[in-house]
Parts: sequence; structure tokens; C-alpha cells
Amino acid sequence: LFNACLCCYNAVDLSDVVLCFKGRGQYLCLTYQGCVDVNTECLPIGMIDDDSNGSVCKLGLGCLTIGLTTDLSTPCYAFRQCLCFRQADQLLPDPSFGDAVTAPVCGC
Repeated sequence: LFNACLCCYNAVDLSDVVLCFKGRGQYLCLTYQGCVDVNTECLPIGMIDDDSNGSVCKLGLGCLTIGLTTDLSTPCYAFRQCLCFRQADQLLPDPSFGDAVTAPVCGC
């Protein structure tokens, strides 16, 4: 952890290195997931039929999936990882959410 302020952080994690990029997030009703990593399967391509988490529609491009959702329980979150760098932000920290911000953080 080298930079953090309440609902976001930046860190270096040498134990989990991604060879290019992966991330996911939601901003209000827009969701996305991206992955360009040799150790991870490609994301689906085309219109994705997924009714989980209030998904209205999803479009997959192999390395990026974008969609609309009606689930606003976590209205603003994101998790991104590139090489050994991790970045996460979440408007309402929630320990049950997983890889984003689980509690308010501070690190300067």
C-alpha cells in the first residue's frame, strides 16, 4: 500500500502479478469487466445472456465486457490490476465484496 484515502487505494502486490491488465467495476448502472492476461480465459464475445446481479444487457468483445444493470447495491466500485500494481475504489466499503475496498483506508 503506497497511497490510500478513505475509499480508494493504490498498492504494489508482488505475490499476484498480472502480465498485462485485468479489472472490473460498476458506476451507477454501467458495469464493465476487462482482461488481457495470458493466465486467464478470454471473456465471452457477442451479446451475453446473463440474468445475474440484475443484468439488463451485456456486450462482450473478448477482452472487455460492458453492460447495464439494475442492481445498485454497490453503486460505485472498481478494481484494476496491471503487472504488480493494484488500484481499487469503492464508494460504500463492504467487507463482503471481496477485492475492492473493504473498509476505510488511510496511507500517505
